[in-house]
Amino acid sequence: MWCFFNENKINFIGIFQDGCFSNERYYTVWHHSLRERCINRLDNLKKAASEYPEADLVIGQNWLNTKNLKSKQDDNITLEPEESEEQINNYLKSLSEIVGDDSKGYILGSTQGSSYNVFQCQAKSSLPLLAKLNENDCEKWQKSSDIKINNVIKQLSSQYNNLVYIDPNETLCAKDKCRIITDENKPVYSDNRHFSKDGADVVGKFILDKMK
Repeated sequence: MWCFFNENKINFIGIFQDGCFSNERYYTVWHHSLRERCINRLDNLKKAASEYPEADLVIGQNWLNTKNLKSKQDDNITLEPEESEEQINNYLKSLSEIVGDDSKGYILGSTQGSSYNVFQCQAKSSLPLLAKLNENDCEKWQKSSDIKINNVIKQLSSQYNNLVYIDPNETLCAKDKCRIITDENKPVYSDNRHFSKDGADVVGKFILDKMK
């Protein structure tokens, strides 16, 4: 997503990296080496917003990684999963305060992801023997699933006039299935979760339309 916005010369303040969640008191991160970067993330965001007060804010992160939050003061203090909703709301409240009255904050929901690595599948399918036998075809669609955390984020975001929830799945899914390969036969995801350049282009254009 960062590449799409950068290549299209769109000015914004955004968080897209590291799959980290961090509010005033709690955080969670997928790898301990990113601990300090994650803990300081909200403060860094506040600093960036103060330097560019008229810029819109775009938040895209792994919301699925908001369980078992740890205290910033003591890693031994861990919240129960059912307590995460309150901390997400505290985070959104902070974002609303950072955005202020003159800008908007766009909160991106979690995507369906891919059940398999499309790049690997397509690489295998290109092997002469498999291509000749027409084996190992890569599925272009997969069954959609209900992402419960998105429902929580959507509901909580609606409390704040300057926050707008955007669900990327709206442009990737139709009825009960979601696209993992584009019409041009390009993978939507670079692995099981992160967008490929082509996937970022599809979702990025959708987000821009929602931001207008």
